[in-house]
Amino acid sequence: MTFLDDDLRGDSFVIGSLRALLGEDVSGVDPWVSFIDDRVAVLFCPQCGDLACGALTVDVHVDGEIVEWRDIGYQTGLGDERVTSTTPPVTLRFDRAQYEATVRTLLAVWSA
Repeated sequence: MTFLDDDLRGDSFVIGSLRALLGEDVSGVDPWVSFIDDRVAVLFCPQCGDLACGALTVDVHVDGEIVEWRDIGYQTGLGDERVTSTTPPVTLRFDRAQYEATVRTLLAVWSA
């Protein structure tokens, strides 16, 4: 079963974004993959994918058996200013093996 149109496969922005979520170095990839402060967009404009429209961003930390999305907030691609909606900032923690398996599965689908 496939849920992705063949004309969308290989999209460098999506592939770069997924690699950034794995904590991989994405320098030299599509410049819109991460913000100038190295934060990664997890939700962005579904119409154009342009980070200048604004995005929900996270600071990805990969450490040992845990992956953390730290300091979740709203940000635009025009600068490194961001708006957080809660104090203290929200952090989500994931089991690294499960997280990486999920993201790598998505990466395989988009890269196929």
